Amino acid sequence: PVQRYLYNRLGPHEPPLSIREALSVFDPETKQKFPAMIAKIASPENKAVNLHITYLTPDGRKAATPKPKRVMAGKLPEGCAIRLAPAAEVMGIAEGIETAIAASIWFEVPVWAAVSGVGLSKWTPPSAAKTIYVFADNDKSFAGQAKAYALAHRLTVMFKRDVVLKMPTSRNEDRDWNDVLAEYNAEQSMGELTNPFR
Repeated sequence: PVQRYLYNRLGPHEPPLSIREALSVFDPETKQKFPAMIAKIASPENKAVNLHITYLTPDGRKAATPKPKRVMAGKLPEGCAIRLAPAAEVMGIAEGIETAIAASIWFEVPVWAAVSGVGLSKWTPPSAAKTIYVFADNDKSFAGQAKAYALAHRLTVMFKRDVVLKMPTSRNEDRDWNDVLAEYNAEQSMGELTNPFR
């Protein structure tokens, strides 16, 4: 299910080794069990602090539950992230897992996921990172842009890092880097791309 889900969202790519799969995870909203994509949320010291869960269907779609994406109970410390790749001198940060993987594919740099917009604005970079790409969501409400610029300012002033902010052009409202990659994949395939897992 996880391979199918990531293929459906991102097209052909090598999934991060940090992503895990569980075939039966309880959902408190529906009181049912679903397959799920699991990712560790780590503190700035790289200690596990929580888990991010995406409930799925067997064919790789989001499960029919009010909250298909959730974080387990517990407070998230400031600066934490889902480390989808090893830290690097040039790396990126985005809000969600799929957006981070899409930006990594598009720009060919390792990208971590900050879980949310608030998490993005408070992210703490690893010491190895010298140049950081901040991959902003282009939201109609300007929330994604505001959080990305807040982080860019923080990284520049507080952490003295070189920062490059990247935002999708607003061809559509509420657009992120996953949307950009999906549009590119659709144009390249001309509607003929098939899922090899089916």
